[in-house]
Amino acid sequence: MTRGAGIAVALAGLAATAAAHPASPSPADALAQAQQQMTKVKSVRIGMTMSIREGGNSFSLAATGTELPARHQASLDMDLSQMSPGLGTEKVLMVGAHAYVHLAVLSTPAARKKGIKPWIVENASSALGVDPWSLGGAGGTQALQDIREAGSGVDEGVAVTRYTAKIPLRKAMATNPQFQKLVQNLHAPASLLNITANTRFDVDGNGYMREVTEAFTLRLPGQPPMALSMDFTLAGFDQAVEPIVAPPSYDVMSMTQFQHATGTNLPVVA
Repeated sequence: MTRGAGIAVALAGLAATAAAHPASPSPADALAQAQQQMTKVKSVRIGMTMSIREGGNSFSLAATGTELPARHQASLDMDLSQMSPGLGTEKVLMVGAHAYVHLAVLSTPAARKKGIKPWIVENASSALGVDPWSLGGAGGTQALQDIREAGSGVDEGVAVTRYTAKIPLRKAMATNPQFQKLVQNLHAPASLLNITANTRFDVDGNGYMREVTEAFTLRLPGQPPMALSMDFTLAGFDQAVEPIVAPPSYDVMSMTQFQHATGTNLPVVA
């Protein structure tokens, strides 16, 4: 065997070994691939817990439901009892750009006497100034910094690899024009732009995100620091789910109609 032929055989052997044992993607590439995978999901069960601490006060908000990303549809049941015991559970439907909100207090005889209907509808795109479905997507990982693999774990019986990262709000705005427009439309205080969120992503062996956590502290002039944390769980990918439809029109009123009927502004979470 000539020297050239020997080198060729050696290179072929290395190529075969590499093909049999492909290099693991970097943490950044792994998260980008997982985000891309999530854009293909047709349906997913979601759970969300949000906790807020300010000074000596704290409360939490929990929600469970289903999302059909490709159809721009979602259904959430939100426990608002810690915000106000009288609110109980809120039902939120997202159908395209419209958010439909139902509270038990809207279905009482007293509410009916005032002409109040069970559902309140709001055009989320008009209220927020952006299409809410445009705020995610494959570009979401571009704002991540200091991405690291943080070991392994198990989420609801599924083995996952955990990754941590930081999201500076300024960078998130720079990489997502729709998010930037949202922050501007909300007239957020300047101090909000200095926030950096600490995040964790749990990714299973099929590339699905199983859990996402975020935590940050908001500091406003003259106010005690406000610590917020959010935990999103994802499961039941691509299971057969019936389309989520809007309530019948005769059971729906706009927020403006609600305010006119009651003279108040209901604190709706949507």
